[in-house]
Amino acid sequence: MEQNFFLHVLFSWAPISVYWLICFILPGGVSAYYVYQDGIKRMPLALNVHPGWWALICFSSSVWGLLAYWIMQHSSLAKKVNNSLRSPEQGDE
Repeated sequence: MEQNFFLHVLFSWAPISVYWLICFILPGGVSAYYVYQDGIKRMPLALNVHPGWWALICFSSSVWGLLAYWIMQHSSLAKKVNNSLRSPEQGDE
């Protein structure tokens, strides 16, 4: 009886950690990687926030951080910032 209880306590954390891995850590890591790579390509970003900060926000809040990044980078604010920082000889790409 006591040995069975010990095994139950020892392995009771496994379903919870698999849940956290699937629901929070993997989507957060994937979204942070995507946002960082996209942010490096789009420099400078809206409000001049470094891609590393966006990646940290996305890792900690997962899909919500990715949604905030997408809204900020595709808003009219981002277009104004990018157009004002673009040099005249670059033109539209």
